[in-house]
Amino acid sequence: MIKKQPISVINTTLLIAALSLSSCTALFDDKPKPKIVHAKPQPPQNTVDGDVFIENVSLSRLALIARPDDTDAIASNLATIKSYANQQPKHKHAKTQSVTLAIIDYKLSNDGTLRQVIAPVPDANNRFALLQGVMEKLSSLPVTLHNIHLVSTTITPDKSQIPPSDSAQIAAALDQQQTTILQPSVSLKLLDDINTQLALMDFFTRHHYQDAAYLTLDNVKRMLANAAQNKTIDEAKLKVLSQKLETQESTLKIELPYKF
Repeated sequence: MIKKQPISVINTTLLIAALSLSSCTALFDDKPKPKIVHAKPQPPQNTVDGDVFIENVSLSRLALIARPDDTDAIASNLATIKSYANQQPKHKHAKTQSVTLAIIDYKLSNDGTLRQVIAPVPDANNRFALLQGVMEKLSSLPVTLHNIHLVSTTITPDKSQIPPSDSAQIAAALDQQQTTILQPSVSLKLLDDINTQLALMDFFTRHHYQDAAYLTLDNVKRMLANAAQNKTIDEAKLKVLSQKLETQESTLKIELPYKF
């Protein structure tokens, strides 16, 4: 005969068993909950800065001088130009930008026409990376440099900058791009012009662009002489700039002496 347990004892036993089972489950389930990682917002794709747009216009124009019918060779440049033109106003790169430009006057050896190519200068550390790309392409052509002068311009992305699909029209469209870029340009302030030309002179010397280095040397000499005569720069600043020019000229003549 089975002895019956009091109901209170049975309930207590069941409660203890349930609590024990709950404790065991907690031991096995007490794992750290995975952290929820929120994806960082990605920057807009294919954003192109204004100075990169200008560089690609110039690289394309110079490439077509060497190979007028080879528009395939500048496909990546044209794609960059198109990306810039297509940027929407909400993108930070789509705003109007101010860009300092070097305008390089040159002539081809088989053509007496004075031509121009432009390059953005400088970045914050005067590294002139975009200028270097243009100078490398220009140096691959049979050219004679005639002058280097500086301006500041403003540019804004616009659908009209998109290169034409007809390859026969691309060269003319790129020439028009440069004209449009230069249209709102203005001269730099005298001190900005002198300091930037000095930085350019140093860059051209270090990278062995001899003619360009001597052109900037002549430019700074002329500007300092005019400033001294017209008293447009105070004597203390004029002295510092003259000493800097003298030092850089000495380095230039050691590094890149003209051999007659």
